Amino acid sequence: MTETSFAPRWASPPAETIKEALLEQGLSVEDLADRSGLSDAAARALVTGESSITPDLADSLAAAIGSTREFWLNREARYQEALNLVTADNFVQLLPKSHVNSLGWLALDDDWRASAHAFLEYFDLQIADQWTGLYGAARFRQSATFSSNQAEVAVWLRQGEIEAKNLGVGPWSPTRFREALADARTLTKLRDPREFIPKLQALFGRAGVALAVVRAPEGCKMSGAALRNRDGTRLIVVSARYLVDDHFWFTVFHEAAHMLLHDSSHAFLDELETPSESVLEVEANELARELLVPASLEFESLTYRAVAGWASQLGIAPGVLVGQLQHDGRVPHSQLNKLKRWYRWDGGTLVPK
Repeated sequence: MTETSFAPRWASPPAETIKEALLEQGLSVEDLADRSGLSDAAARALVTGESSITPDLADSLAAAIGSTREFWLNREARYQEALNLVTADNFVQLLPKSHVNSLGWLALDDDWRASAHAFLEYFDLQIADQWTGLYGAARFRQSATFSSNQAEVAVWLRQGEIEAKNLGVGPWSPTRFREALADARTLTKLRDPREFIPKLQALFGRAGVALAVVRAPEGCKMSGAALRNRDGTRLIVVSARYLVDDHFWFTVFHEAAHMLLHDSSHAFLDELETPSESVLEVEANELARELLVPASLEFESLTYRAVAGWASQLGIAPGVLVGQLQHDGRVPHSQLNKLKRWYRWDGGTLVPK
């Protein structure tokens, strides 16, 4: 008896080999039960593939229909390995291969097995099915089936987790984190992300929060996320989705508000595009707003010169103030945009436009 090879994108279970052996020898399931000392139900479970082959069952199969204990154990191991790769491949198929490859994070090959192995390595998984439980992402658990954009969100979150490993992060301190946010307000005045992002990461890191600014894949519509890494570290991931300073900084402060206000064992994934009815999101919005531009402030004039002056007095960038004024409906979204600062991606680095 020899092992059969596995067809591409298909895993042949040991039950197929058992049925072939029974057929060749003219044996029934009941004969298998009698020869192996198993119950009829246990023998039937082997033939239907409902049971995995354990060492004891391998001994029983070897005695009943031939070959060796090692053959049957190896047959089961090969099946589980193939099944794992097929499962990983199912997830890989959700990803836009060319775009993911262009980001340089995950190399998806024309060889589906190589891509499946790369997927498992990227997510640091032994079992592909564990993917759906990563990051405590509740929205991934609402359905048994992943969609393409959800898969890209997971890739984006994983990249944030990977980049966070290179950041120095101290123990979590809510007090130090609030102080860090007060200092972060002044960083909004810096024009170049290559200057303010490392400073922001250092501020947050000393308070126990890793910050990763990660370009999002095409199908990932997230602006930001607040979650726990698998190692327990608190992590904020920001995508700089609209490549403009007011949205970038509000996203940072919104995710920071989740860290201060809410259970960090839950993953908060935020599009920040349409108003949310979630109490938790409203609370995060309100705190972020209060930390950046207190809603109680009254502005006597909203000309370019006046807004720039108000922003200087508040110690924040003019564009950040403009964004809040537009959000509050104090000025139309078409006005004062010249005070905002725009960014672009240079590879994986955010730079001034």
